[in-house]
Amino acid sequence: MNNELALVASLLKEPKRLTEYEINPAWFVNEYCQQVLKALNNLKGTSYQLKDVYREMQAINLLNSGTLEDLDTLVGNAPEDDITAHLVYFVKKDYIERELTYTAKEFSLNGTEELSEKLQSLLAEKNVLKQNKPNGRLDNVYQEFLGLIDTEKPLLQTFDKLDNYLGGGLSGGQLVVIGARPAVGKTALGTSMAMEILQKNEGTTVDFFTLEMTAWQLTARFISRKAKINSILFRNPHNLSEKNQQISKQAFQEIMRHDLRVYGAEYEQLNDIKQVIRKRAKSKAGKYVAFIDYAGLVGVTDSRKTERQVMNEVTRTLKLLTNELDITIILFAQLNRGMEQRAEKKPTLADLKESGSLEQDANVVLLLSRNEQNEKIVDCQIAKNREGMTGCIPFKFIPQFMDFSIDYDFRYD
Repeated sequence: MNNELALVASLLKEPKRLTEYEINPAWFVNEYCQQVLKALNNLKGTSYQLKDVYREMQAINLLNSGTLEDLDTLVGNAPEDDITAHLVYFVKKDYIERELTYTAKEFSLNGTEELSEKLQSLLAEKNVLKQNKPNGRLDNVYQEFLGLIDTEKPLLQTFDKLDNYLGGGLSGGQLVVIGARPAVGKTALGTSMAMEILQKNEGTTVDFFTLEMTAWQLTARFISRKAKINSILFRNPHNLSEKNQQISKQAFQEIMRHDLRVYGAEYEQLNDIKQVIRKRAKSKAGKYVAFIDYAGLVGVTDSRKTERQVMNEVTRTLKLLTNELDITIILFAQLNRGMEQRAEKKPTLADLKESGSLEQDANVVLLLSRNEQNEKIVDCQIAKNREGMTGCIPFKFIPQFMDFSIDYDFRYD
């Protein structure tokens, strides 16, 4: 349970704590937490039960109020001891830091007096917060530790060697960037990873947004991998042999048993992608993954923004979404053409197009490149990993089947 959920759970469990602190719903990334807090603020000073909180939430926003059972579950997972002050501090601290980052970026692009005043106000708030920061006592940290012990953190298994670098697998709150030059196989890695996730993690939901092809074209790649039929043949399925038709149908039916959806270029706008993710990821914390192929094709509502500004908005929005919903988003990105002119072909973080926000907002960055010793091997370099090791993994890529798998025999010099 993250700090936002833990704080709301504590306030639901002991309503009197709400009178001891001034807590603004705007501090929360999680919209459900915002709504619970608004309901609690409306009921402050009265005697109420959970059902009253739920009715108030429905009055505020019926579509985002969840169920009474959701509230009951939240209370049941509240911290046993009173660490409200600790939680209030960190929720507010995270809010101020988010606002400072966003406002500073906006000010650098459009240095208005209004933005300048907002920056000064946020910096003043940050200084005040520093004076009231936790006293360093380990009992607060100990309670957080106990909560981590009592709550199993779901990790989604992918490829075993990659999971080892990721500390056991993918987890909620992660934005993973996969970068490569065209034709190296980043989409094929995505479809292979999606199927590994679905097959190894029961009850997982996966959405795949493909912005440079149709939903059918991407689905054909899933079928090709599953059926082991050359992907070229799916350009005209009518000409498939009778045997391949049967194998393809069976493979397609097996794929449909999983909670997988594919969205084509009609979903190129960031707001459309967000809407789908919010709807599909609801109540799927730690058990939902969205793949977006790729970052450079995602559009935003303000057409006046530069490419860099658009990328900043895309990565920041997606990163906040991973935190709010406790989910994983995997975002594909192009690498700069200039790397092909270098003597050293191994990509670096600087090769990411508009690399600033991609590198800054990502928890994990994977960079793909052809292995110079063996053309059948694609090197997957873990170039950034906030919570684990960096390194390189050899993948065997079979392009006719759009299939990535770990090569356990290949050894780097």
